[in-house]
Amino acid sequence: MDSGVLPFDSLQKDGFLFIWVINAKYRLALSLFEKYGYKLDDEIEWVKQTVNGKIAKGHGYYLQHAKETCLIGYKGDLGDRLKGGIAADVIFSQRRG
Repeated sequence: MDSGVLPFDSLQKDGFLFIWVINAKYRLALSLFEKYGYKLDDEIEWVKQTVNGKIAKGHGYYLQHAKETCLIGYKGDLGDRLKGGIAADVIFSQRRG
């Protein structure tokens, strides 16, 4: 096993994978999905807010990103566990330290 790599094959054969990514690591995360046999299915966006409820400015090269993305994937036979319309795909929440 490579140092620093989770043993995905021994962790689950059928199941979900949730990965929070910043824009700079989006493509890397997609390559990990593919490498370990997960199909990208959906995303959740976290819009970061300040304590005053305004959109928080974050890091970034060209843009100051105010959001992070959670990629949702799955692999294997999930039976009836794949259901749509369960929750909203945007979270508005204050960023923390």
